[in-house]
Amino acid sequence: MSRVAMSSAERMTQLLGGLEKSIRERGYAATTVADIVAAAGVSKRTFYENFDSKGECLLEHHRRFHATVADEISREAARASSSQEATVVGVEIYFRMFVTQPHIARAHLLDVLTVGDEGLKARRDAAWGYVRKMQHVMGTARDDRPAKLLDDVSGLGILGGINELALETVLRDDPSTVDEAVRQAVVFVRAVIRDLPDLEGDPPGGPV
Repeated sequence: MSRVAMSSAERMTQLLGGLEKSIRERGYAATTVADIVAAAGVSKRTFYENFDSKGECLLEHHRRFHATVADEISREAARASSSQEATVVGVEIYFRMFVTQPHIARAHLLDVLTVGDEGLKARRDAAWGYVRKMQHVMGTARDDRPAKLLDDVSGLGILGGINELALETVLRDDPSTVDEAVRQAVVFVRAVIRDLPDLEGDPPGGPV
């Protein structure tokens, strides 16, 4: 029986799934291209038709992972009763996505930096994407509360604090601490939001 040819999108999905499976089993540093293709059920030739290295594969996984998280944040934040609550909801989703997937958290917060300048750029692009999203959400009034001005420094401060708390939770390797870590993250974000000035004019991030 002849095998059904896969589309390029299907091959890409398999390869990224193979990378994720290998990361979950042994971590990114110990993962090899052989591990990825074995987990994906494809050949090395297929891998190298799509990527030059496992680092390039990680960058694509990083891009898609954060796109998925951003989409979920947008969906759930739209249901919140206020712009401030929408920001808290978004941060909680972001935080929980990391701390419930420790190997993925390590890969996207730490290992991506080992890819070099492209890894650093990917990490920074993702960070600024989340900051702009927070700025837009908080700067869009949707109830009787005033919109808030989230400047770049405060936005990066929120994200940096959340990332460090996520890493600390992951490194503890104790699932029983996850809910408390999420609670602490929410308390932290609420405290920052409370002290932000009211917004006059358009949000600095613009539409996202």
